Amino acid sequence: MTGRIDWNFVNGFSGWLSGIGTLLAVVVSLWLARRGDRTRLKVSVGIRKIFFQQKVYEKPDEAPDFLIIAVTNVGPRLVIIKGLLWKNRLVRRRYLYQMPGIAPLSAQIPARLEYGDEADFTIPLSAFAETNDPADLRGVIPRPRMLTIRFLRMLVRTATGEIVAVSVEKELRQWLLAFVEGKRVSHK
Repeated sequence: MTGRIDWNFVNGFSGWLSGIGTLLAVVVSLWLARRGDRTRLKVSVGIRKIFFQQKVYEKPDEAPDFLIIAVTNVGPRLVIIKGLLWKNRLVRRRYLYQMPGIAPLSAQIPARLEYGDEADFTIPLSAFAETNDPADLRGVIPRPRMLTIRFLRMLVRTATGEIVAVSVEKELRQWLLAFVEGKRVSHK
């Protein structure tokens, strides 16, 4: 008699367990189906040196420095990059649109990226300092700048309206901080 009561007790939960299992199967299948539709980009923003120029430099420090925004499509979907923007997470409604450089190796907007393709937006630091007003960047990097510059992000906007935000590398943050504060801007 007690064996039959135990089985009746266990059978009472079978409907609940099958319902939970069905719900979990639906959630996993929906998650797997939506996962493939996402835009997946790998973005890095930093200072680099390019040694692929006509001039031969005796010392590597003499080579010009470049701001490089490298965007790689790591998802299966075609991505078209429509814009590059500077944004600080602490400042609302303030964006600075970044035009790609005129350097010969720089990609231009719109940039079309298939799976595995990379677009490098290259801007010489000297040209960046000449064409940008430090006052514009002060709006994105408010006081206290040593703290707020840590929240500076580069936004990559796609044709589908999706935005990928990435942190700026430490070396570039230090250079931008010196530029905004009006200090002698150099990079080592």
